Amino acid sequence: HVASTAQRDLPYGSFDMTKGVQKLQGFGVKYYLAFSGHAQQEADKNADLKLVATSPLSGQCDADEQKAYGCPTDWKIYEVAKSDLVSPLPYEPVKAKGIGQSQDAGWLDMSVNIYNDPVAYPVPVVASGLKSWQEVKVTRKKPKNVRTYGSGTTIGPVEKRALPAVAIHNIKHGVDTLSFDVDKPNVPVLVKISYFPNWKVEGGKGPYRVSPNFMVVIPTKGHVKMHFGRTGVDYLGYLLAIGGIGTVVALKRRDGRNPELAGASAFDPGFTPQGDPQPSEPLDRTPDAADHPGASGAGLFDDTGQLGCDIPSPFGPQNELGIEQIDPEQADLSKWRDVDSAHGLHPMGVGGLEAEPLPEQESEDPGHEAS
Repeated sequence: HVASTAQRDLPYGSFDMTKGVQKLQGFGVKYYLAFSGHAQQEADKNADLKLVATSPLSGQCDADEQKAYGCPTDWKIYEVAKSDLVSPLPYEPVKAKGIGQSQDAGWLDMSVNIYNDPVAYPVPVVASGLKSWQEVKVTRKKPKNVRTYGSGTTIGPVEKRALPAVAIHNIKHGVDTLSFDVDKPNVPVLVKISYFPNWKVEGGKGPYRVSPNFMVVIPTKGHVKMHFGRTGVDYLGYLLAIGGIGTVVALKRRDGRNPELAGASAFDPGFTPQGDPQPSEPLDRTPDAADHPGASGAGLFDDTGQLGCDIPSPFGPQNELGIEQIDPEQADLSKWRDVDSAHGLHPMGVGGLEAEPLPEQESEDPGHEAS
């Protein structure tokens, strides 16, 4: 029977109930639930598992498993013995050197090897600790193109320093708290809760991160309390959040005191904040029809045939396009032609059209005048 490989790049072994129960005990797990026929048969034979309840099982089992072990109709719930949340350590911890604590800096490679072979590595390895604790060299030489964690990682030899036996009792834990009593202070103990810097200890030293990711605490008193506290980073985050909320409230109150801002949007075309200077009129603004009756704006030429209309200007008469006014009665249009008159464009060349003078030639009708 091959175990599932739920997480990539981690080495998984085959089904082994004895080793599995040892892992449950090492993690402080109190109950084990089994639903396959094979797992239930092996669990029934293990002395550290006690059947305490069953629950109806819905669904169909695997055909091969049904043939080999039968098809169970219930979940089986077992209580795991010797699975306390706080337990004694057999040996004094050693401090790892040569690796970092992040997943890809060596800590996971080392911890995978210790987890999979606890017999070969009975001495707990911590990330930091007392000066008197030994140091152990951890080296990594992962083969090329190999992604599996633990490959090519070796843990150096250390001296096994046995610790005095210590009795632990009165273990109580909540969502983010833990307390326990010991009969012998100053002896390190193992706390089977995931390490995080926010954990604080009262009545002891630590916590120190220990492989795979638990905590070592050194009680200095008979009663030890632990709680998940706050760090400087947490308080900085709270301060920034409060400052941001205060800024938003202050801006909202300031806008509420301005009647022109109340309910107005900065995206409204006519929105102008109170106190801001009004936009000045540009010099080349098109005049209103009431001021200049000839400027209807409907076409290029007005009713008199002139181009645009007269607008008072310090530079002399100009039309609304800024072009000097031309009197059609006096203009000799025969000297001008449109470069593309075939398209019926106006001979003035307005709107970006080019115009060039016509070569002088005698008129067939000497009495003809341009109009």
